[in-house]
Amino acid sequence: IRVPTHIHQNKITAEALGLIYGLLNTHTSTPLRIIIYSKSLYLALTKKKEELRNCGLIGVRNARILQALFHLLDLRQAQTAFRQLSDINPMSCHWGQLLHKAEALAKDGVNKENADQIDLSKAPQPPICGAKLSTLTQSLATKGVRASQALKPRKTTEKITGLVQQAILNQSGNLPEKDSIWRAIKTKNYTRRERNFLFLAMHGAQRIGKYWTNIPGYEDRAICNHCNEIEDMEHILFKCNRPNQCNIWEEAAKMWPNSYGHFPVDSLGLVLGC
Repeated sequence: IRVPTHIHQNKITAEALGLIYGLLNTHTSTPLRIIIYSKSLYLALTKKKEELRNCGLIGVRNARILQALFHLLDLRQAQTAFRQLSDINPMSCHWGQLLHKAEALAKDGVNKENADQIDLSKAPQPPICGAKLSTLTQSLATKGVRASQALKPRKTTEKITGLVQQAILNQSGNLPEKDSIWRAIKTKNYTRRERNFLFLAMHGAQRIGKYWTNIPGYEDRAICNHCNEIEDMEHILFKCNRPNQCNIWEEAAKMWPNSYGHFPVDSLGLVLGC
């Protein structure tokens, strides 16, 4: 199968959806031996299953998929055994043939032109959902309340995130997910000051440009006194005609290693997506 585009794309999600598809098409009285590639999914279905259920899958990515998978496993009447792929000898004739077939099916799914339409609403629903009161903490309850409240996307944030995605796509040929962009900003490779700058820039939240237009008496601060244009971050970094602006980028280009090729930074999207 090919994971639908509206569902978070990663190997764990694809494997979990594959399990759901297999369970829905297998009689509950048929014994199963399931080989799992992902260690995270293997632990979620074995050692950590009870812990995840007790917390109501709050804060877990694609919780709806795991919830459906847990319930389908509960409905089974026959034995269901799990093994991790790393524990299997691929040189074995029996397992080698099965792994070869599984890889072929996975490639068929990736090469599909259109994603499969997987309707999780058709999967059996558990009678009781949510976190277990006896294990619920204040922190977990707060996360649950916040997760249940849909936040309206900020127009400026969506616009800048789109610029970053497009810039990276043009530069590398790969379209990054929004989540991966935000996770990259949090990396410890940046100093705290650098992380703060990138975070505010992604939201367009610096006190520049249009920030001042709604403050009486300070409207003139929104305009670049050299170019007479709105002084947003893109204008400051690339569009301003001040001579010092060009000098800074020339110095930055000189520091760029020759082995990396042409100095690519020419837009706000690339600066924030680097």
